[in-house]
Parts: sequence; structure tokens; C-alpha cells
Amino acid sequence: MNLTRKSKAAGFSILSNTCLILLKLAAGLITGSVSLIAEAIHNVMDLAAAVVAFVSVRVSDKPSGNKHPFGVPPILVPSTMRDFLLFPLVV
Repeated sequence: MNLTRKSKAAGFSILSNTCLILLKLAAGLITGSVSLIAEAIHNVMDLAAAVVAFVSVRVSDKPSGNKHPFGVPPILVPSTMRDFLLFPLVV
């Protein structure tokens, strides 16, 4: 898989968010800290955003073709739909 610089950055964001979730959750469970566990849950939303960003970047990197002579249609709408769909979960 040939990853561009943008894709690598988005992939690193997924990796770092996953590590943060695991570390905060482990620390919260070991110490019994509810705030650390809540922060780990909060980081799950950041992980979801990072996954959407990674997919958006990968789709936007696709070259144009016969079906889409001006490139792939904008991924902006699906990636902003994430905010609309995840907002009720946060509130």
C-alpha cells in the first residue's frame, strides 16, 4: 500500500489515539480514577475522528479516471456527517 505523507500522518494519529486510550484506561482501572476512564472514553471520539480523516485522505488521494474525470467526488460531506452522527453520543 503506497501511503502519501497525509495518509501517514492520519495513520499516526490513529496509532497515537489508540495508545492514549489504552494507557488512560489502564491507568484509570489501576488507580480507580473515574476521570481517567472518562478521558479514555473521550479519546474514543478522537479515534473515530482520526479514522474518518484517514479514510477521507485515502479517498481524496485516488487519481481521476473515466468515471470521475475531475477526480473523486468531494469526501467533505461524508466526513462532516461524522460530526452530525456522533454529536448525540457526546451530549
